[in-house]
Amino acid sequence: MNALHSTPPEQIEAARLTMIAAIPNGTLVGAARATLRSAGAHCQAQQEDSVACTYFDVQTVDEYIDDIHWTVLLHLADGLVAGLAVSRSWARH
Repeated sequence: MNALHSTPPEQIEAARLTMIAAIPNGTLVGAARATLRSAGAHCQAQQEDSVACTYFDVQTVDEYIDDIHWTVLLHLADGLVAGLAVSRSWARH
């Protein structure tokens, strides 16, 4: 089995800023989920104060194949996005 690696936050800052531009604070949670779904993400059931959406991709690097797992965690307050976090993990084959 291949080890799962986490990408350091500073290496995905551009992705986080892109997500904040697409889903600013104050966005209705339904609209935020729709935006993520239209980009190919799958959202889990909403919790009281958050919802996690994941996107899976494959990337080739030289002779290797990387399985890429992106997660966007939407922080919610009163049915609106109150912030978000982006994480990326990967496994090499």
